[in-house]
Amino acid sequence: DARGGDVTVDGTACYPGLTRWHRRVVWTARQVEVYDDVALAEGGSDVILFRWHLGTTRAPRIAGAGTSYTVTWRDAVMTLEASAPIQVTVEKMPDHTLKYRLWDASGPDHEHACIVVRSAQPANAMALTTSVRAAGR
Repeated sequence: DARGGDVTVDGTACYPGLTRWHRRVVWTARQVEVYDDVALAEGGSDVILFRWHLGTTRAPRIAGAGTSYTVTWRDAVMTLEASAPIQVTVEKMPDHTLKYRLWDASGPDHEHACIVVRSAQPANAMALTTSVRAAGR
């Protein structure tokens, strides 16, 4: 409802080699904020990657550098703030949501824009804050 909410999820077991992946999501009717805190096993280092599927076929505009980026598209504005330098790109990716509607596995993949956020260098840990709000608000 309009009051929003606040939930924290422990996704550590989702990927091998992690010692921590905590995601906190705080939302209202106007905005959602996602706080990710990721750590690899001691001594481990890799590119840390997040994907944000936008559900639009239009390519968004990306601006920023280092640890701070803004992504805009017709309906929303996304800001990204990281604890280490990141690279932010847009890639076309399939959306299987509609492919399996009515249990029909023969439907087409519907490609849409996906924001890919990567640590600029292999890292052992990274924190990322992602905020999304409706455009014009």
